[in-house]
Amino acid sequence: MRRATLLLDDAIYSRVKQLSKQRGTTLKAVLNELLRRALNSVSTARAPHIRIPLHRGNGPQPGIDIADRASLDDLLEEHPLHHPQ
Repeated sequence: MRRATLLLDDAIYSRVKQLSKQRGTTLKAVLNELLRRALNSVSTARAPHIRIPLHRGNGPQPGIDIADRASLDDLLEEHPLHHPQ
């Protein structure tokens, strides 16, 4: 089993915690079950191609620190990635 850190919305966390109390089990068990169900129901169709904007094709645009996850999350909320049709 692998260890992972998840950033959950407060509402999702509350629902998962409530489910775990109802079932008398752990958050880990509930999350594993929910993720397993979701993954089993996902189509095997190929994921859409996502274009990540680069600066002249040589890496991220100036001022973007790809090691700073919080600022990348903020940037993606402000400017969603383009999904070509």
